[in-house]
Amino acid sequence: MNLALRAFINHLSTQATSAIKRSRRGFYAMNAMLFINQRSHQRSRYESDYGVLCRL
Repeated sequence: MNLALRAFINHLSTQATSAIKRSRRGFYAMNAMLFINQRSHQRSRYESDYGVLCRL
């Protein structure tokens, strides 16, 4: 991911964090996205984690 895109996403997330935290569904969705992003550089691990999230 290039730096400009990363900075843009960070900007959006800081703008949206307070609004997202007001809704429980948005809060869980945000956590799931962060979890997937942390694992995405490890391909096999990403596949298994994504499968677990889909079964929840």
